[in-house]
Amino acid sequence: MCVALNDSNSMNTPAIGPVQGATIISRDYRACIDAWCEYLGQHIYSEATIAPAGAHHWGYSDLADRRVTWLANGLNEPWLRIVESPNAELRKPLESYGWHALDINVQDIDQLYSDLKGSPFNVLHPPEKLPVNDAVRAMPVQGPNNEILYMMEIESEVPPFNIPFARCFVDRIIVPVVSVPNRIGGLAFYEEFERTHGVKFDTKIKLVSKELGLDSETTFAVAAIQLAGQNMIEIDEIPGLKSATFNNLTPAAGIGAVSFEVDKLPKDCKKYTITYGPLIGQPVTLTYGAAGELIELIERRAKAN
Repeated sequence: MCVALNDSNSMNTPAIGPVQGATIISRDYRACIDAWCEYLGQHIYSEATIAPAGAHHWGYSDLADRRVTWLANGLNEPWLRIVESPNAELRKPLESYGWHALDINVQDIDQLYSDLKGSPFNVLHPPEKLPVNDAVRAMPVQGPNNEILYMMEIESEVPPFNIPFARCFVDRIIVPVVSVPNRIGGLAFYEEFERTHGVKFDTKIKLVSKELGLDSETTFAVAAIQLAGQNMIEIDEIPGLKSATFNNLTPAAGIGAVSFEVDKLPKDCKKYTITYGPLIGQPVTLTYGAAGELIELIERRAKAN
């Protein structure tokens, strides 16, 4: 594993975070962008083409010369990268281990529930309070590439964790969720980052139980990790999924990667520099988590004096 370094003066600040954004691999690139803009209040921040060198870094030759767009929220903060991949394999939700959901904070989940009727986003369940914390109302949605999005309205603080209230109608990702065969192994990977510690608990996950044909009262072993910048990672131990598979040609459709900021990249990692979009000029490295989830570590810009 490439473990990032952290220069923070705080002895308590995790060495990873915040979440810079997520990448969705799309079989129908333009339709995906239009859906996010029309129904979820995002707008195009920048557009570019992936150079062959960029495709090589990602490990998928079919991405060379494909289009890529960064979408931004109502505050003009880019956080979602849509990558064109018409040959991508469309997988069922929870078919294999890896990134399986993005938690996104919103201001008015009831209004969003109404707005999404008849949209390309399939609402899987009406808004309801989370079993583990009634300060959060969540609504699972299946996106155009079978990605699962949990729209979350944070009604009050959720100690011991620090996550933000939404600042615009559909704000940005606050918690990426990864499915793993073993909670301990998935947690150990992220705890290798300095000052990063998980909290373990068991809880019902209604959507997972439904997808797997399990009793609705089934509980799952879960861990949550506080990151820097008011973000978290959720780790769900889910039995019976397939191992992540890679073909070196094209990625699977859906959530392709999650990007995290770090103060410094380690010297022993294979680094390259982003050549397009809001992160242009920043050094990055790609690595895989314990369940095969693709992780992009981004060296943050130095603060201006």
